[in-house]
Amino acid sequence: YFDRQGALVSEPFTYGTRENLTLHTFFYRLAHMSREQLGFDPTVIPADPEDVKAMLAYAPDAPTDYIEQQIYRTLSVDPKRPEVRTSTQWPAYELTMCGKRYIIARPTFASAALYGRCTQGYLAYDIEDNAVRFLKDSWRLDLDRVRPEHKAYERLHSEKVPHIATCLAHEDVPASNGSWQSTTVNSYFDPSRPSRGHYRLLIKEVCRSLTDFLDFGELTALMCYAIYAHKRAWEKAGVLHRDISVGNILILENGRGSNRKRTAILCDWDLCKYKEAMVINLKARTPDRTGTWYFRSALSLMFPCCPYRLADDIESFVHVYHYCVLRFHQTNRTSKLASFVENVYDFVEVRAADGAHVGSEDKFDMMHNARPLTVPINNPTLLAFLTDIAKLCSKHYATIDRTQLALEYDPRLRMRPVIAEVPEQAADLDQYIDDDIDEIEEAEEAAQDSPEPQPRSFEPKPERTLDNYKHIWTLFMRYARGKPEKQGGRRVRWPTYITKCQDLFRGTRVAPRKDNGFDSTRSQSWQVEPQ
Repeated sequence: YFDRQGALVSEPFTYGTRENLTLHTFFYRLAHMSREQLGFDPTVIPADPEDVKAMLAYAPDAPTDYIEQQIYRTLSVDPKRPEVRTSTQWPAYELTMCGKRYIIARPTFASAALYGRCTQGYLAYDIEDNAVRFLKDSWRLDLDRVRPEHKAYERLHSEKVPHIATCLAHEDVPASNGSWQSTTVNSYFDPSRPSRGHYRLLIKEVCRSLTDFLDFGELTALMCYAIYAHKRAWEKAGVLHRDISVGNILILENGRGSNRKRTAILCDWDLCKYKEAMVINLKARTPDRTGTWYFRSALSLMFPCCPYRLADDIESFVHVYHYCVLRFHQTNRTSKLASFVENVYDFVEVRAADGAHVGSEDKFDMMHNARPLTVPINNPTLLAFLTDIAKLCSKHYATIDRTQLALEYDPRLRMRPVIAEVPEQAADLDQYIDDDIDEIEEAEEAAQDSPEPQPRSFEPKPERTLDNYKHIWTLFMRYARGKPEKQGGRRVRWPTYITKCQDLFRGTRVAPRKDNGFDSTRSQSWQVEPQ
C-alpha cells in the first residue's frame, strides 16, 4: 500500500487454501472501499463537456500565443482541428478549489516519485472568470517549522519584491468529511515520520520554461530579472530561495506576435528560509537536502553539513547559466557531453560515516579555476562572459580553506561541534571582532617585549565575491545591456545570428537531480524533504 509518505508491505502469508482466507478477505475489503479510500480525490470529478468547450473557445483570445498553445496541449486537441474530444489518456476534470471551479487535464509537469512532495503542475481554466491560471499540486510536510509556500509569497509581496509569481489562492485540500487530506502510512514507521497533507497553490501567471530562451543574449537578460528578484527578496524581505535551478526561473510573456515582450520570474519558494531563522551551527540539521542537485554550489555538495548561505544561492545562478550553455550551444565538451555532465553535475556518493550525499570534486575544482568551464564554438562574446564568470568564482573560492572545512564538517575526522547560534550576517561581524581581539593581544605582548612600538603591515583579505550581489549583478547586467565595463571600454556585442542549437541533452541519459532524486524526465525518481 502506497501513499505520499511511503509504502507498507505485508508479512508473508499462506494463500490459496480453504484454511487461510487472508487473500480472499483482502479482495473483499478492497471491493467494498469507497473511491476516496482507494485514493481518489473527492474535489475532482469528470468535467462537463460544455465547460471544456468554453475553455477551448477561450484559446484564440488567450493573452499570449504560448497560452493558446498550452490550452490545446492540455486538452490533447489539434489546433488545426479543434473538435472537443475527451482524451482517454488525459481526460478533462473539474477541480474545486477555495469554492471556485477549474478545468484541468494533461499536467504541464508531474513528478515520477511514488512518495514525497510529488509535485504536479496544471493549466487551470477558471470557469467563472473565463481565464487561465497555473495550479501547483503537491503534498507538503505537516510540520510547524515547514511553512507552506503561500506564506513566503505573502511576505515577498508585502515588501513589493518584483519579478515573482502572483499567488491568487491556496488550499489545504479537504477530504469529504472536511478534514485535511493527509497520509497515514507514516504512523506505521518506527520511528514515526510526520504526515504529509495535500496542498494546492493557484498562480496568476502562466509562464514558459527558461530553456525556451531565443539566444544567449536574451538568456543573460532573463537571468538578470531572476537575480534581481532574488536580491530584493533577500535584502528587503529577508527570504533566501535555496532552490535556484533551471526549472525555477521562468519566462513571462506579455502580448502576441511582434508585440510580445519577455521578462522572467523566480518561482517555487517552498524551500525558502527566512533570514532570522538562518543560524550558524557546525552541522546542518538535515544535510544535503536543499535544492536541485545539478545547480547546488560546489561547496555545499562537498560539505553537505556546512550551513547553507547566501553565496550558495548566488553560485547556483552560475550553474544554471553553465547548464544552458552546455545544453544549447556547441562547445569543446559536446563530443563527450554525457560523461562530462555526469562527472561534474550528476556525481554523488553516499558517505558511510553519516549517510550524507556528497557531490563531485571536479565541480569544486572547476570553481577554483579562473578558466571557463566550457569553451563555446564561434561565439567570442559568450566565451568572454564565461571567462569573466570563471574569474569571479575563482576569486571567491580562493578564500575557502578546504582543509579547515573538512576538519569542521566531515564526520570522518570526528571533530567536536562548536555551536554559535547567531544570524548569518552577525556571524561575519563576530569574525571581525575575533580578529580585533587577536590584534590587541598581539600588540600588548609586543609592547611587553620591546619598549619601541613596532609597525605592522596588513595584507588585505581576499574578497569573497559571491557573498553579496555586487559582482554577479554588475557582470550579468554589463553583458545583458551591452555597456562597457568602464568609460572608453569596449561595448558587449552579441552575435547577430542565432547561436542556440538543438537540445544536446535530448536522447542522452543526463537530467537534473532534485532533492537528491531526479526530475520527471527520468524514470528513476526518489525524493526527500528538506528540513
